[in-house]
Amino acid sequence: MITIGQLAKQTGFTVVTLRYYEKLQLIQSQRLENGYRVYREEDITTLNLIKQAKQLGFSLTEIAEFIQLDEHVAKGRDVKILLEKKLVRIEEQIAFLKQLKKTYESLLNSCSGDMPLEHCPIMHKLKSGE
Repeated sequence: MITIGQLAKQTGFTVVTLRYYEKLQLIQSQRLENGYRVYREEDITTLNLIKQAKQLGFSLTEIAEFIQLDEHVAKGRDVKILLEKKLVRIEEQIAFLKQLKKTYESLLNSCSGDMPLEHCPIMHKLKSGE
């Protein structure tokens, strides 16, 4: 068993973050009689999973799904399904950002920047809500 401070030091997470993850039930502690939280060595592995998944852009809700799979008898295809769903969302975000880029370029091209602000097509477009 390790204390929350030791766990923080070993994983690079802050104590506050570890408490938050515990509140979200991503990790669990046991309480000693003196009220101190103690954790299992296995929690280091779970926190490594959290760290890596966050770096890949997964939300804490999505990460909770990974943890549940890890705690239950799951197959590789179950993890693969989670990644495929994330990839679809990423592709949707890319499409949205590409469209947003076109909109920005169109707005930028509509204004020379030399006219008074009240005649600026960019401001007109933003104010009109079109």
